[in-house]
Amino acid sequence: MKTINTNRLLFRTVLFFVFVCFLDFHVFPQRQEELKHDSITKHEKPVKPPKYSLSSSGFASFTYRDFATSPLFYRGPSMRFSYGNLRIDERIDQMWFIDFGGGAAFAKIPKSSYLQSYTTAFFLRGELYFHLLYDIKRLSNSFCNVKFGGSGAYFANVRYNESLGNNGIGVDNIFNLMFAMKASKDISRKTEKTRNWLFIEKVLKPKKRTLCFQVNTGILNFNYRPGYAYSYSGELNGNDTNPIGWFFQDYKWAMNGWRLSTKLNFTSYLSNGNARQFAYVWDAVGAPGRDSGFEMATHRLQITILFNTK
Repeated sequence: MKTINTNRLLFRTVLFFVFVCFLDFHVFPQRQEELKHDSITKHEKPVKPPKYSLSSSGFASFTYRDFATSPLFYRGPSMRFSYGNLRIDERIDQMWFIDFGGGAAFAKIPKSSYLQSYTTAFFLRGELYFHLLYDIKRLSNSFCNVKFGGSGAYFANVRYNESLGNNGIGVDNIFNLMFAMKASKDISRKTEKTRNWLFIEKVLKPKKRTLCFQVNTGILNFNYRPGYAYSYSGELNGNDTNPIGWFFQDYKWAMNGWRLSTKLNFTSYLSNGNARQFAYVWDAVGAPGRDSGFEMATHRLQITILFNTK
């Protein structure tokens, strides 16, 4: 794809703004009226939802394929670390975080008399994520709380594969504006309970707990990648060469591709206001680029500590 399809760009842009207008005219006013009503009847001033500072770490298994350099699937493990901020209650869910990590990936080459059977690539990744969700009263009830909104994510990955020679370094930049939906279920222990295991008696105190499932799907998807291979063969002219400009001289923005991610998490709140969260995250992204595509899928298990900072 050498140029951006103008009709597709126009259609997706219009679709995105229709979605934003829907939130603006139907969801946001509804939430503002509810917040105003609650504040007048209960506290006579706006009630802010609890605010948390979050720190996460986790283990991920990822698979990627980059047609600009090789049709092989690379698979491997990685470690991921995140830091961010969360403001959440039954009415609103607002979060941002910065995520970074790295790992090694391995690809098996079909049996050959000239090539080694395995090749290795090293992988670094950084991501900036944000979402804003509002409760949809018509869909929420005593069984489940449902929120809709939007999210945005930018991530860059850097790969190094010595076996690819002059094309050994690959850098991709992908930006997604997404529609987000989240369903939350309160599974708190309301009363004190006693459990007996053999000769051991355990008293279980009341405890606040939630189970949540979130889906993000790309509406507008952009990528900043080179036209074909990552050869970086531009002209070098001493001190007159801008290193960043030289590195990205063959890169161009394209609007295409897709992204889909899901997150299932269990949160247990402590008596001091802090919380612990255990989550499984699945994330998949595709960027056709102009000539050669990039695809990646990640499975991640993570634990998050939330510090209450009201």
